[in-house]
Amino acid sequence: WQITTGWLLVVVFTQLLQFVALCNLLGYGISHGDSCLTKELSGTKWWMLHLSKAAGMLAVGALMAGRIMDTVNFLMVEVLIEKGTSIEALFFAIFRMVEIVLIIFCNLAIFITAKSPDGVWLSITAITFVADLPESVVAMGKSGVLGHHICKQITEMTFTICLGAEYPWWFKPVRYITHVMMFGTIGAGACYAFVVPMQICPDDFEQPHNIFLE
Repeated sequence: WQITTGWLLVVVFTQLLQFVALCNLLGYGISHGDSCLTKELSGTKWWMLHLSKAAGMLAVGALMAGRIMDTVNFLMVEVLIEKGTSIEALFFAIFRMVEIVLIIFCNLAIFITAKSPDGVWLSITAITFVADLPESVVAMGKSGVLGHHICKQITEMTFTICLGAEYPWWFKPVRYITHVMMFGTIGAGACYAFVVPMQICPDDFEQPHNIFLE
């Protein structure tokens, strides 16, 4: 039962914890949409903040691009081997894509409202930690933290898939379209994070408006 029930409970708890953390980060970013500066930044401070936002978006986008390509390749190999897509594979792919989209929205919400470069990179650290939580739990299982039975079963596996047929006509176009959409989205997000101005606090001491809710 340590492998069947125990590991299943660990996986479910980890995924729930990850989604709760991502939702909290997204809610934190949205709730701080009224962040403002007392005066407009200029010179080196402006460049440091906006370059940090753009570079952070590129860095996180590149990490998420790897996850997207893993998911797309997984689905395409599933179709080639099984001559179709199983419900389990489709569910996994949709679940993974929802997770990636949620991470991207968390980044945008926090980056746009960040008022200092250190806040940008600390946010990246927090979001990356949450995104890598499943991999960290697997590493814990391999180290024996979750018990000897799980440690013995979670082993490194090296394998090679040899396909006996040529790739179908849609294989390369799907990869190319995924690349274009992926890098286009990353580039657009980085440019938006770079050019979007920080809100200036009103002079009449009124509450600044929330850029996400108003």
